[in-house]
Amino acid sequence: VFSPIKNKDQRLHVKDLIVGVSDDKVGKVFTLEDVKQDKIINDVVGDQDVVVFWDMVLNTVRGFSRNINGDILNFRIENKVLVDDQTSTRWDLDGEAFSGELRGLKLTPIPLENYFWFCFAAFNLNISIYNK
Repeated sequence: VFSPIKNKDQRLHVKDLIVGVSDDKVGKVFTLEDVKQDKIINDVVGDQDVVVFWDMVLNTVRGFSRNINGDILNFRIENKVLVDDQTSTRWDLDGEAFSGELRGLKLTPIPLENYFWFCFAAFNLNISIYNK
């Protein structure tokens, strides 16, 4: 059964693979290509500070809140681990700090939605697109 899509958003190709982050009000998409190329993206979606990155071990995209105890962290990847710029704490790809000042703390995972662009755009109206 085919039904026409009423909300056609042509900012991306219809079959671009995207990872979407959304809440009740806003959404943001990251193309799979951008995440693979950039390896890690520190960004804001609505009122959420998020980090989205390419997990080289599982060959997938993962995401976490960057808010730890009210502080917003910025991350980079070094030798297949996350490192925050503020404290140089090292985090595994599951979001747990294993060395440094924040050792023992865990990042809160964020739900990521994997779709073709046309499908995500059809059901999410207030969407921004990650732009390098």
